[in-house]
Formats: sequence, structure tokens, C-alpha cells
Amino acid sequence: MEFPTPDPTEHVKTIAVVLATLAVLQYAGILFENPSELDIVYLVSVGFVLPIAIYLLSVLGENTKRIPDWVSMNMK
Repeated sequence: MEFPTPDPTEHVKTIAVVLATLAVLQYAGILFENPSELDIVYLVSVGFVLPIAIYLLSVLGENTKRIPDWVSMNMK
């Protein structure tokens, strides 16, 4: 099993963009109830779960043999 070595700054940027987008959507009331309010517990929980999910997906991608073949098959 191979473990990727991700760049921490890229993960921090991705998580910050996702959390900022969710905060704006919550404040605007788009896709969420109660406009002009922020659900801090939701944003913190996403902030904890998102890095774990990103890392697990990168481990899966690193250990799956079909992904590079799929990309090369579609480029023809």
C-alpha cells in the first residue's frame, strides 16, 4: 500500500476555499435555512472531516491502478 505525501499548503488552501464558500452560501441563505446566520458547528465539523476525506481519496487514488489507465485511454 502506498501513501501519498501531499503538499500541506495546497490542502490548507483547498479547505479554506471550501469553508469560505460554505460560509458565504450559509450567510446568503442559498442551500441553507435561516439567511444571515452562520452555523459555526457545521463549518467546524466540515473543517475537521474534509482533510480526512481528501487524504483518504488521495490514498485511494494512489493505490488504484485503473485511474492512470483511464486517463490515458480517454486522451486518445
